[in-house]
Amino acid sequence: MTTLLQDILAHNRAVTEKEGEARRAAAVALKKTPHRRCAIFTCMDARLVEMVEPALGIRRGDAVVLRNAGNIIGTLEGTMIISLLVAVFMQNIEEIIVVGHEDCGFTHASSAVLLDKMRQRGIGKEAVETMRGPLETYLDPHTDPEQNVRRVVQLLRTHPAFPPDIVVHGLLMQPASGSVRLVVDGSRD
Repeated sequence: MTTLLQDILAHNRAVTEKEGEARRAAAVALKKTPHRRCAIFTCMDARLVEMVEPALGIRRGDAVVLRNAGNIIGTLEGTMIISLLVAVFMQNIEEIIVVGHEDCGFTHASSAVLLDKMRQRGIGKEAVETMRGPLETYLDPHTDPEQNVRRVVQLLRTHPAFPPDIVVHGLLMQPASGSVRLVVDGSRD
């Protein structure tokens, strides 16, 4: 067992022993359907952990929160689309908020660099070549966080599997302060 895993398990035991009953009672009061009927789609950047939800006034039980690298929708049939469809149709989501952020590491990534790093870590040539096309498609076009937010909002608004009454907004966050700037007001645009 790694030191990180040991630390996580020890912390979990301490927290659940101290706060377990209160957490269980709070969880019982929550429904699986988010109270505010919204989904937040954002980046996995570590600087945004414990930043996005408080900065937007979202508490536990208010929203579905989905994260991936660069808040990118890779394909029209991919797992992020499926997750958002589950949220919309199974959890009664009415609004989706796409939250990109300034200084996104994803905008500095490239398929060539990632493929090279894979080779350096011992990933075989065949596996690297298998990933070349998907990585080029996913990584290389995304160089501007604001443009990506606009692109994702437009993709969700026009995706044939999403109902036309879903409101999709776009925000751009400053990761140091948590301040957000409106990019797309889905109720107006």
